[in-house]
This record gives sequence, C-alpha cells and structure tokens, in this order.
Amino acid sequence: MSRILRTGLWCFLVSFGLAGTGAAEDGGGKGPNSSPPTITGAVEKLPSSGLVGVWIVAGHSVTVTTTTKIVQTNGPAALGSCVQVFATAPVYYGNPTTDGSAGEVDVISGAGGCTTAPVNQHAEIEFFGAITRIPASPALPGDWTIASRLVHSSAATRLDIGSSVVIGACAEVKGNVQSDGSIQASRIKLDSDKSTCAAGVANSPSMRFIGTVGTLPSSLNLSGTWTVSGRSVVVSASTEIERERGAITTGSCVSVRGAVQADSSILASNIEAENASDCSSAAGTAGTFDLEGIVITAPAGGNIGDWTIGKRTVRVGTSTAIETSHGAIAPGSCVEARGTLGSDGILLATLLESTSSSGTCLLHDGIVSAASFTGGAVAPGQVISIFGLNIGTAASHELEVDGDHVTSNLSNVRVFFDGIAAALLLVSPGQVNAVVPFGVAGKTSTQVQVQNNDVWSNVMTVPVSATAPAVFTLTQNGKGQGAVLNFDSDRQQFVVNASSNAAKKGSLIVIYLTGTGASDIPQTDGKLSGAQLARVLQQVKVSFGGKDGQVMYAGSAPSLVAGVSQINVRIPDDCPDGAAVPVVVTVGDRHSQDGVTVAIR
Repeated sequence: MSRILRTGLWCFLVSFGLAGTGAAEDGGGKGPNSSPPTITGAVEKLPSSGLVGVWIVAGHSVTVTTTTKIVQTNGPAALGSCVQVFATAPVYYGNPTTDGSAGEVDVISGAGGCTTAPVNQHAEIEFFGAITRIPASPALPGDWTIASRLVHSSAATRLDIGSSVVIGACAEVKGNVQSDGSIQASRIKLDSDKSTCAAGVANSPSMRFIGTVGTLPSSLNLSGTWTVSGRSVVVSASTEIERERGAITTGSCVSVRGAVQADSSILASNIEAENASDCSSAAGTAGTFDLEGIVITAPAGGNIGDWTIGKRTVRVGTSTAIETSHGAIAPGSCVEARGTLGSDGILLATLLESTSSSGTCLLHDGIVSAASFTGGAVAPGQVISIFGLNIGTAASHELEVDGDHVTSNLSNVRVFFDGIAAALLLVSPGQVNAVVPFGVAGKTSTQVQVQNNDVWSNVMTVPVSATAPAVFTLTQNGKGQGAVLNFDSDRQQFVVNASSNAAKKGSLIVIYLTGTGASDIPQTDGKLSGAQLARVLQQVKVSFGGKDGQVMYAGSAPSLVAGVSQINVRIPDDCPDGAAVPVVVTVGDRHSQDGVTVAIR
C-alpha cells in the first residue's frame, strides 16, 4: 500500500478561504451523513397548549422545546404558517415518521401555507442606504427616504439612531415590502461607516454582453482583440475563458463580462461559450447587454423613463417588456435589464425583470468553483464561490469550527441546496464560499438559495455532475502556479512548489483540488478529515505537459474540510521541465481547468 502523505497544511489554504487557524486538526471517527438539516413547509399540527411539544411540518414530526428559538418576525407560528425548521440533529430529514428536535423555527409567512417548496422567498427586505429624508420627529412614527426608497416607521419600529440623525447618514433598514413598493420598517439602524452604503446598494457587477464571435486573434491563448457581434472585445492573459459548452471559434455564441470602455469596446474579465440558440434570431439576444443590479432610483409616476440600476442609467420605454413574476420592481429590488448600449452609455432596455424583491440576490452565472472560478455543473463536496448582491455581512467572516465540523451558519448567513444547509467557509457582502452537500449525488440539478439573516435571495437552479475537478492556485484566480507541494530532500520536509523550488522528475508531489465527487466511504458535510481517509471513487489521472504521472493516492486531505482533496502523484521522467509546466487532473470524464502550472526540473 502506498504511503499517504500527512502534510498538516491547515494554514496553507487559509488564503483560499478554506481553512481557519483555530480549527481542530484531527476529527477522527465517523459522524452522521449530513449536517443538521432543515424542513420548509406548512404547519399542519401544533401542540394542544402553546408551542412547546410536537409539531407536524410538511408531514414531519418535530419536537419544539423550551430552548427552541422561534422567530416570528414575518407573522405568528400557527396552523397554516409557512415555516423553516432547523434541526439540532440529522435524524429526521427524509424520514417523516421519525421524531426530530428543533433548534430553531423561522416563520416565513404567517398564513396561507408555502407558495414554493422546498425553498422560499418572502417579502422581508434588508438593505443599506443613505438617508435623504427624515421625519419631523425621528423618534415618532413617520416616513423616511433611505436609498431612494420610502420607508415607514411606526411605534413598533426599533430605532437605533442615537441622539441625532443627519441627511446623508448611512442606515440599515429591515422590514417588509408593501404592495406599493414601500417598506414598513421593523428596524432602522445608523451605521457609522459610510463605506458600508457604498459597498452595499450602490455597487453592481460589470455588464454582460452576448454575441457571435466574428474574428479571433492568432495567439494560442486567444489574447488580443476579438470581434463579437461587431463590438471589439479586449482579452488579456488574466481573462477567464470557459469552454464548458464547447470550443470557442469563429461563429461561436459567447457571453462576455467586463468593463465597457469610452470607445465602446469591452475589457473582458470573463468569456464563456454559450449555446448557439442563445444567439439565434429567435432568441433575439445576440448583440445585447445584460445588467444585473439593485434599483437605486425609479421614474416618478410609473415605469417609463430613466432608472438607476447599480451605477448605470437604464432607459425604459413603452416597448420594454417588464417581468415581475419574482417580485415587485422598485428601489431596493434586484433586477436584470437587457438591451442595447447607446453611445452615451445609457442602456436602452428591451426587458426589465425582477430577480428578487428582497434586495438580496444571486447572479445568474454567480455560482462557480472556488478553485477555478469557472461555472457549470457542481459536484458533491465541491468547494464553490457564490457571487451576488447583499448576500452576506458588511464585514468578511471566515469559517468557524465546532468540534470537528465547519459550521453551516456563519454570522447568520446560510446557504441551502434543496433545503440542506451547506458548510460555509467565507461570508462577505458579495461573495460566499460554501461546500456543496454530498447529498446532491445522483441528482441532475439542485436548487440553491442564500439566507442572509431573515432575508432570502432568489432561487438558482444549478446542474449537478458526478465530478467537477479544479486545482487550487497560489494566485487565487484559477490560473498559474498550482497549490502544489514537493519534498525538499535537503530540508527533509514538504515545501510549496515554485520556480525557485521546482520538483524533480521522478519525485512525488502533492496537488490540492476540489470537485472530485463521491468517495469509497461516505463523507459528512463540513467534517474535518481525520484518520479515516476517503478515497476518490472515480478514476484519477494527472498529466504534466501531456505526459501521465503515477497516481499514488487520491482522496480527502488530512485536517482539511471534506470536499478538499489531495492527490499524491509521481512526476514522469519523460515530461517537460520548466517553471510553468501545464498540469491537468482528470477525474472520471471531467478534467481540471486550463492554465494551471507546476515547476519541474
């Protein structure tokens, strides 16, 4: 049996948002098959006296005790209420006849049952913004304007505003969206850091352009100027090029994300191959721009006129299609606008569509591998990055470890996959890093939703594959020097591979990656890998400059969270040498991203 290298590199992956310095190094033993799960559904039965006792929620028996936290911000817990139950132990999910104990019950809506299952949105909203109008007496009920949105306060509103309030101050608003788009506030809190407002509602991601490739540069890495539906697209070595849907050639349909320059060219940060139908005349999308963002201002008296979405002006006319199936469109809402870009930089909208009325939203291509930053299907146990607007806390928070598990609740932010809470590694306003639950194995797709405090994002449906391998890189952008260790015979220890510390041909190196899929023994969501290591089920190959190495071990990485894998592989004697030899890992029928290198001598 080959020797398994125990590198003890907990700190090595801290910079990737994968590990924290205060974690236990060895969990050991077996745990349950998943993190404490959730149930979302209507309350079908309550105890005969009070709320303590056995509830029936969506056919599941749930025990509520005196220590159970019951959150009734959105209405009372009663028969017919839509609730989400967070268990204290994973004993009842998928088994409605077994009694489980509830650690927390959140009321999503007070009556009428659940409109969708297993994940839900509701009309509560939380956002930051500048105060531009103050009631005559702020301490009494009255109307505010915050982030260009009408906010009502009442005697029940909690006001954390100190002794004085001034125009321009940054405030956090929490409350419920009314039928007219205004907010009935449950809380208004001043934030002393004005940059919080700048980082919250005001910011929006770069625009996305969809079109057909007309010309390509002759360089092998495609760096240079492209022509896409008649528009110049500048591609650099740092541009991410995703070929999940096929090779990119002249005539391919692609989406380009990046910054629009003064000469109307696009400085591309990401280019992705799309289905040909996305650029067909029937779809009507070729040559158009997409903008996702939060509505800052809306025209007075209706929808026709100029809107401010993120930091861009969007012009809506009588022919613009307006889609509100995912909630009302008003200041504070998340929307997607599609149209053509005028010479003055104004987006002339053909479509304005709500994505989330809560102001917390996931971007339509915002779920990617945390190692490669490429999208597509997710795999069981894959470490992913989720990008969106207002999906996390104003300040960044790294993972927390409880015993031998990474927690699934980080600063009151949760991420759910088909109702299962995922282990969280990083939370920030626009990015959350999570580990896909192993329970998605065997599915063709999964529904993803973020809960930021009591506010729900829109739901994203993401395809699932058996594997989605991606190698971590020291550059933290998915390209360049891989997260690789090689043995230093002089120092008798493993050190980080680099051009100044190249690995010898024929030597053994360690590669860190994610997305390797199922293992020979069940893995527990969020558990730190201990003495019992899980080996990758699918066949694993590693090539160096096109030459295959000898894989000695492929499985869980000791001391790191389940989902981070390591491969111990011997470098072939006939491979190329140099400071940047391409390395590709294949697991099953999927291979890792292009552009990852290792130094070999």
